Amino acid sequence: MRFFLDENMPVVAVPPLRAVFGDRHEFETARTLGVTGVDDVDLYPRVRAAGVLAIISKDDRQLRVEIERRGLFENQLSFVHLRTTTIAGQKGLALTVASLAAGIPYIEERWMPEPYVFRLKGLQSAFSERIASHQPIWRDRWGDKPDG
Repeated sequence: MRFFLDENMPVVAVPPLRAVFGDRHEFETARTLGVTGVDDVDLYPRVRAAGVLAIISKDDRQLRVEIERRGLFENQLSFVHLRTTTIAGQKGLALTVASLAAGIPYIEERWMPEPYVFRLKGLQSAFSERIASHQPIWRDRWGDKPDG
């Protein structure tokens, strides 16, 4: 299956997604398809002509604006909306890639021939939601901790 990462998605997510899914899925970007800056309604037929079956985006405007939603349907494009926090940098990228890597197999299970909307939940980003516990390895019963 070929996915298109909307321009609001980090292009650096593509190599790790390719590593996870191998030949099973392809991931395209605006740059790889030569559609940088193209408005959504004009974008749809171009990405569909490139064999894309679903657009992945953090922006759900394409679902709320009637002409854009209709354009998705008319071009037989499913839509994957990834709800994520606004965390930037490596942590934000890791959460985005992990959310997609965890969600895409469920999309595969429920894939339909007609266009569908899949709303992926982003992974929790708070420390307490990602880490069950953290503690030092050193035990006080060992005596005084060596300087190090």
